[in-house]
Amino acid sequence: MIKAFGQNISDSYAVTRNGWIELTNPNAEEIAQISTSLDLDFDDLIAAMDLNETNRIEKFDKYALVIIDTPIKNSELNYKSVPLGIILTTSNIITVCCSENNILTKFHESYENQYAKKDKSEFVYAILLEATMAYQVALLSINRSREKIEQKVQEITGEPELINLHRLESTLVHFYTSIKGNDTVITKMKRYKEMQNISDEQDLLNNILIESQQNLEMARIYREIVGSTRELVSSIMEARLNNVMKRLTSITVILSIPTIVSGIYGMNLNPIGMPFSQIANGFTILIFIIMIISLTLILILRRKKLI
Repeated sequence: MIKAFGQNISDSYAVTRNGWIELTNPNAEEIAQISTSLDLDFDDLIAAMDLNETNRIEKFDKYALVIIDTPIKNSELNYKSVPLGIILTTSNIITVCCSENNILTKFHESYENQYAKKDKSEFVYAILLEATMAYQVALLSINRSREKIEQKVQEITGEPELINLHRLESTLVHFYTSIKGNDTVITKMKRYKEMQNISDEQDLLNNILIESQQNLEMARIYREIVGSTRELVSSIMEARLNNVMKRLTSITVILSIPTIVSGIYGMNLNPIGMPFSQIANGFTILIFIIMIISLTLILILRRKKLI
């Protein structure tokens, strides 16, 4: 899908002054149309469509290509990072993403008023800052989800919580890699601006870089905390399983007493010589003895905290 924002945009998407063209999950025909109209390399336009694309910044003769990662929320416990390609030409900005991106959506109404008449780099920095803050929001949301699971750790009875913690941990690993890649891109952009000696843009990039490095540290810390929480939940579940096995073993030992006695008396043996076999109340006495032995065994097991 193609959306165009800014001034002096014709039907052929030939932007004459600081226009913005947004490509959202474009097909081959749409990419070819933009490539031909704006004289851009087809491969550079589709680079951001690859989910495994490396974060980078490249300068060519007619344009510059910036690829960063942005967070997208699938569900409460499921986030993913998707590449966002930004191409800057002398006249316009083209963004390419494989899915609807809330970071870009926030600029739909404000682009013409705030960025269309300014230097294109300011719009790119605004996107970088928005992406950095989006990661921060996502990291805080992941940590809140982790805290909810940790608060209910005593109530955890099955595998879903472990699976959810594994998802959070996997997301944080992907986030850490993505934020680190973005951090590299921002650092390179900062070096370019230092060469041009533009102090205002250096300050802005410094602020973005600080936020990015803070996100990197947050992702690292949260990943370690989620890993510790997952190990805690796993240990609690193992301890509960061990307690259940202890109880079942103790119950088996207690039940083995009457089972052994009844098994012996159930054999086809001569009753002469069998204890209590010649007494009228022998069965009652035998049951009473079994109960005493079983109760004694129960007291011993309780004292040892096995039941």
